Amino acid sequence: MKHILFLAAVCITLTLALFSGCKTTSPVTQKPSPTPVTQKENKLDLWQHREELRNYISKQEGKTFTYRNGRIENITLGEWNSGYCFHSLKIGDDYSVIEKKLKPDFELAYKLQSFTKGFVYTEKSGKKYYLEINLDEKNRVYLINYQYDNVYSFE
Repeated sequence: MKHILFLAAVCITLTLALFSGCKTTSPVTQKPSPTPVTQKENKLDLWQHREELRNYISKQEGKTFTYRNGRIENITLGEWNSGYCFHSLKIGDDYSVIEKKLKPDFELAYKLQSFTKGFVYTEKSGKKYYLEINLDEKNRVYLINYQYDNVYSFE
């Protein structure tokens, strides 16, 4: 009989402790789920800032970009400025994501197969810019060069 009373007292105590611990006086606040950074919201994407690039990263002129005759001559991304991206493409990205990230603004024009492996894309908008992407031995992007030029002729 003592054991039954003792067991009943333990059960009641545990039940009360359990229910009293579950009560809260304030509602649970949930942290908002992080929203993925879209291409339009990425502050480090130089593709978005190419029109006002001179004001955006003026200290990088000559190192990251050159500006001539009132327009961007080129934008170059490599290991030294890998914090930036171009059209959401970053240094170190695998070659398999290049097409996905460059659509719908660029189209493949040429595959590089001489001294370096890579691709050359042209803007679909008809501007005279091309985008050269060089790959390392692991097929990862190591150099991005967006340039105004007539070097490549695809016609």
